[in-house]
Amino acid sequence: MALFSIVRPRPVRTLALVLAGTVLFLALVWRVGAVAVGHLLMTVGWSVVWLPLLPIVFTVFETTGWWFAFARQGCPLPFVTLYRFTVAVKTIQGVTPSLSQAGELAKLHLLRRAGVEPGLATASLVTAKTTIVAAELAFLVFGFTASVGFFSVDPALQTWTVVGIVVLAVALAGVLIWQWLGVFQPVVRLGRRLPLLRAFFERHEALLLSTDTILKEYLVQHRARFWGSTLAFFVFWLVGVVDVWLILWMLGLPVTASAGLFIHVWLMVVSRLTAFVPAHLGTLEAGALMVFALVGLPAEAALAFSLLRRFRQLMWIAAGLAVWPATRRGPATVAPIRTSSGVRS
Repeated sequence: MALFSIVRPRPVRTLALVLAGTVLFLALVWRVGAVAVGHLLMTVGWSVVWLPLLPIVFTVFETTGWWFAFARQGCPLPFVTLYRFTVAVKTIQGVTPSLSQAGELAKLHLLRRAGVEPGLATASLVTAKTTIVAAELAFLVFGFTASVGFFSVDPALQTWTVVGIVVLAVALAGVLIWQWLGVFQPVVRLGRRLPLLRAFFERHEALLLSTDTILKEYLVQHRARFWGSTLAFFVFWLVGVVDVWLILWMLGLPVTASAGLFIHVWLMVVSRLTAFVPAHLGTLEAGALMVFALVGLPAEAALAFSLLRRFRQLMWIAAGLAVWPATRRGPATVAPIRTSSGVRS
């Protein structure tokens, strides 16, 4: 299977978004001044060697969060294999709209090729998605509380930010309750009553119900793993503050910890609001200009910061393309998985 054959993109819409993002990006560079941005980038020098190092740490914590998202006896694959899967999936996530959830489809594909039981694989992705949202919500609360007081932010924006966090918290609580009651059980019941979907749900009913069982076991019997996954993802977001500080230091613009936290938190918000744009092209640069202005940094610093991140993103896409063939060498030997009743699955 080719790298992107596991997803079904909409080429016309995607191409339009890419073109619009490119135009926006070029307009911003023209507006700020390519010479000023280039001059700032030239100050980086040999410190650019530090650029790809922190993502290695990012990916360790991201993989750890996914590792703890496996229920029962834990992840049946070696940690190194799961790390390699994470790097490969970042390639797909880096070139597709985030809302397409192509990354989750790629992870499921890789787990199935590695021989992981379908229900356990699907449940791990649902759980990891839940814990990373929980960690992101906790980090946003922490970030806004710790950094907003140091900078002047429009009161209306603060109000809407609080409203957004409350809505996300309520939604997260609803998702946890839904998982505890059964995510797919009501869907299966509905599918049985719809002639057009009956054949599909009859074919996949065992997998869906098995996934529900594993999710319930995880929430009830493996709470330590739930919190371990959430904590790993929280540290994953926290390391992003160090990343912001490091890149600004490379540009000769050291900032305080509170400013780094402020920049990271608001860029997270921008990335979520523009998740429909492939690689957030142009939109993330526009967001960086606004956020940097709030902390008193020049516009050329915002674009230089974004360009260094873009360069690193290309490096990691290349790394993902390099490791992808290694994920297609046939099923790995996995440890037997037993249910809580001791029956082998």
